[in-house]
Amino acid sequence: MSEWHMGVSRQNGFSGCLRHLPFAGPNKNGSVVHNKRIAYRRLGVFCRPVLRCLRLYTHLFQDMFYPSRDAEWSLENRWKKSYYDKLNFYAQMVREGREKEFEWLRDQLLNMAPHTGGTVLPNNTEAKKPNIYLYPETETEITVTFEKPEYLTSSIPDYRGAWTVTASPDGKLTDTVGNSYGYLFYEALVKKKAFQTEEGFLIPADNRDETFRWILTAYGFNEQETANFIEYWSDYLKGGTDYLMYPMLTDGVDAAMPVSFSVNPDSITRIWFGFAHYDGSEIKKNEITPIERKGFTVVEWGGAVLD
Repeated sequence: MSEWHMGVSRQNGFSGCLRHLPFAGPNKNGSVVHNKRIAYRRLGVFCRPVLRCLRLYTHLFQDMFYPSRDAEWSLENRWKKSYYDKLNFYAQMVREGREKEFEWLRDQLLNMAPHTGGTVLPNNTEAKKPNIYLYPETETEITVTFEKPEYLTSSIPDYRGAWTVTASPDGKLTDTVGNSYGYLFYEALVKKKAFQTEEGFLIPADNRDETFRWILTAYGFNEQETANFIEYWSDYLKGGTDYLMYPMLTDGVDAAMPVSFSVNPDSITRIWFGFAHYDGSEIKKNEITPIERKGFTVVEWGGAVLD
């Protein structure tokens, strides 16, 4: 469906069609006459594709997303089913490279959460680019499983119930068809309130890379993990803007996006950082506890924009 048709079908309807049609037409002699019949005839021809698009749009986002309204379906269940079906549909569109086309659905999901009795839960945000790094002591086949896969919006390799990779001590990962990766990538919808916003770090716009490097090095991220983080977040955050960076440590990340491993790690550190615009207020600095690396080590970083 073209952008214009989407605009007509979602915002303007038939009034949009009328505004785009001239109420005039040439007669047999070539002169111009104002004739409503001509205009409505044109309207009928012109808007048939729009009507077809409207019907398609209705079927797609009503029949696909909304379950039967039989008696056994409560309002709560219908809402939750609609929400998670939309979420899964959006995740599929992202996997197909159509994220830009469905930004409107992403925005709807970010401002929508399953509700009970008409009470909407707090808004969600998207955890961007969490990377999971695996460092076994010897080459090991490892299966990684999310307990809440319905929250996923993107993943590399494609997450189909689990990831199974062969991990090397240097962090190289190889999937079952021979593709190699430096980490397991995913993105997911999470609640904003999962992030604490009391202690953090100031990230000045004019010294962003250096500040990121200092903080991540203090936490004990290695050079590759740090470089990956800086490459993504220095570019993703708005230029010329100071941010506060709030860490969510392993317990918080585990609660937001639980994950399990077929081989139990000897040490695991998962840290997400919430980013919020700095308003000039006083900052309570966060105390850093360095990553412990012993035996089979799992390390993860990620982030989310909170405002």
